[in-house]
Amino acid sequence: GLFPQKTNSLRTRYCSPSMKIDVLDAVLRNQVRFEGARTLVIDGCRAQESPGRATYEVFEIHRADARKVKKRHVDTLRIIHGWSEAEVWEILRQHGIVPHLAYWLNWSRLSCMACIFLKSSGYRTLLDYFLSRFRQIEQREAKSGRTITMGFTVREMAMLGTAYPATAARPDLVAIALDETYRAPVTCDPDLWGLPPGAFGDGSEGPG
Repeated sequence: GLFPQKTNSLRTRYCSPSMKIDVLDAVLRNQVRFEGARTLVIDGCRAQESPGRATYEVFEIHRADARKVKKRHVDTLRIIHGWSEAEVWEILRQHGIVPHLAYWLNWSRLSCMACIFLKSSGYRTLLDYFLSRFRQIEQREAKSGRTITMGFTVREMAMLGTAYPATAARPDLVAIALDETYRAPVTCDPDLWGLPPGAFGDGSEGPG
C-alpha cells in the first residue's frame, strides 16, 4: 500500500519494472509463439534521457532469451539510443505522427499521469483538472500514513505550484485524456504538425 520511491533503483521504484518491463518479459517467457522463434525487441530508450540509460548497450541479448533451452531467441535493439530529443521530434514531424496527448497537456515525459516524479505544478494540474486521480493519491496517503513526496502531502505539493497553462487552455484535450477510449487522430499532414508544449522539458515529470 505504499508508493514507489524516487530513486534509480528498480527494487524500490517498483512501478517501472512491475507495470512496464516485467509485463513484456512475462509475455516473451510464457507465450509458446516465441519458442523456436527469433524475436527482436525494439527499445526506445535514449542515452540523453539519463545517466543510467546512457550506459545501456545498443544491441544485446534480452533477459527473456532462452535460445539454448527452448530455442527462444530474443534480442534487444535500442534503435534511437544515440538520438537527441530534437531528432525524435523531427522524425515525428516528417511522418505526420501526432505527439502523445501527455506532451500536449504539458507533461515533459511520457509516463504515468500521477508519476511519483511530478513536481508541484504537475500535482496542481491534477488537483485542478484531474481531481479523481488526485483524490486517489490523497486517500492512499491518508490510509497508509505515508506521502508520495517525502515531507509533503500531495495537497501541500499542489498548493506550491501553478497548473500547466497548456492544460488550462485545452479542456477538449482534458476530456480526451479522461476518456477510456482514445478517439483523436494519430496522424496528420506534416505541414500542419506542431511541437507540443511539453517538448524539451526538463524531464522531471517522469522516471529517468
